Amino acid sequence: MTRRKILAHVLPAGVAVWAAVCLFQLPAGATPGSGQHTTAIGKGTSDAFSVQRRDKDPDTGTVWKFHANVPQPLDITSVMNTFDPGGYSGWHSHPGPVYVTVLSGTLTIYEGTDPNCTPHDYTAGQAFVDGETNGFFHMAKNWSADTPVNLVVTYTGPVGAATRIDRDDPNNPNCPQF
Repeated sequence: MTRRKILAHVLPAGVAVWAAVCLFQLPAGATPGSGQHTTAIGKGTSDAFSVQRRDKDPDTGTVWKFHANVPQPLDITSVMNTFDPGGYSGWHSHPGPVYVTVLSGTLTIYEGTDPNCTPHDYTAGQAFVDGETNGFFHMAKNWSADTPVNLVVTYTGPVGAATRIDRDDPNNPNCPQF
């Protein structure tokens, strides 16, 4: 086979792998995770938008409110995350709000700015929003010895920004050390 034919077959696959690595590779940093696997679902860019919803439950009178004002385009990236038994994320933050749904298992979150490093457990069927950014950082851990944790995660952030920013270990004796 000629060099040109080989390149015609190999180059597109190489470009696809390179693009996937660039899109979802965790930046090199102080506290990498272990036993965490990410599968891309999709990524898109939204135009600037403003959404405001307010609904009242007719039975309870409870008012539900939601407001988001995004004055510039926004990247929205969805992935499936799996934490093997004993797997953890390493300390990190995100450039924008992250929406997480636990499909199976129990995920424990530790906040790096919490002096007590209080664990927060989320189990199958629960969801949470990692809405604080900038100075806020955290680590996720699967403490199970035999059950993986499966999540659907949707990242939002500025166009072209990484979905994850590695952070230094908070050196808090109350936090788990890996």
